[in-house]
Amino acid sequence: MRHEREGKPKTVLSEKRLSVNRIGLDFPRQDVLNTGRGISGNLIRKKIPLNRLGVRIHLNLLFWHLTSGEGKMAIITISRGSATGGLLLAEGLAKKLNYKLVRREDILQGTAKFGVEAAKLEKFLFGPPTFSDDFKQDIRNYIAFFQVALYEYIQMQDVIYLGNVGHLMLRDIPDVLTIRLIAPFEFRIRMLIERGKMTREEASNYIEKIDAQRRAWTLFLYGVDWLNPILYDLTLNLENMNIDTAVEIAATAARLKKYSESDQNQKTMENMLMAARTRAELLADPRLASYDIEVEADTSTATVYLEGKLSPDLTGHAVEIAGNIAGVNKVDTCRIVSIEQES
Repeated sequence: MRHEREGKPKTVLSEKRLSVNRIGLDFPRQDVLNTGRGISGNLIRKKIPLNRLGVRIHLNLLFWHLTSGEGKMAIITISRGSATGGLLLAEGLAKKLNYKLVRREDILQGTAKFGVEAAKLEKFLFGPPTFSDDFKQDIRNYIAFFQVALYEYIQMQDVIYLGNVGHLMLRDIPDVLTIRLIAPFEFRIRMLIERGKMTREEASNYIEKIDAQRRAWTLFLYGVDWLNPILYDLTLNLENMNIDTAVEIAATAARLKKYSESDQNQKTMENMLMAARTRAELLADPRLASYDIEVEADTSTATVYLEGKLSPDLTGHAVEIAGNIAGVNKVDTCRIVSIEQES
């Protein structure tokens, strides 16, 4: 029986199919929350000579079969403002539940194999957004790096992801426990001062700056306000509790059958990963890099579905690329709208 996700106004998705949608460059409205559509993407790989392609595909196929299956996986995301004690909560929860703690820094390091420096990627992804056409195309690509690294990192593990938009990057997975940690402003200032790096005024300005940047990013990428409580299953307020109490509450929620024994998460992740890897290769190709091509994947039939506007020649080229992705046996182009080849 299908396990429905309760409490969040998300689109009901097929168990076996999940779309990887293009970046919302049209700046989606606030009601995007009710459609479940948002930024998803795929890794853009470094180009590999054709004479090595077969080796790469066989290695990826081996990895795919080793890491796919009917296993259950638990995922917790923790969103927080700067200096709210998020790391303390994540570490305490990981120890109590024996889950793997994954931080944003871990994912950034995982993108190194894609030929991008972690420091450059972090500055680009988490600095203030701009609205130029070049920036929009670049951010689509860089988010693809980050998301696929995240998908590959958490696959087949019980994990806690401590990151600002993890709950949005993974919100198509049906049984993720999303936690929001908040703390009084004075608590946050004290945390920064105790680290010995800031004065009170510097700490106050830093908190306001970082919070504003994070809010701007979620509005830009997903069309939602990250402070909206409807985005979270559980909000913990350190106004009247300490970290130990917060850990106990979060652990109690995490042990619920819905979050600890879900058999939907693994299948959804497999579909996301296949779709992500496919779209990544399409974005990495110079002839296709400027086209918005959406991808859905169904690992149970080893099929990927392409959607977008392409000329017949480019459609054939996209099919060839997608057909070389690990685990893909069929490429469906019924949703491709034919257009004239651009000169």
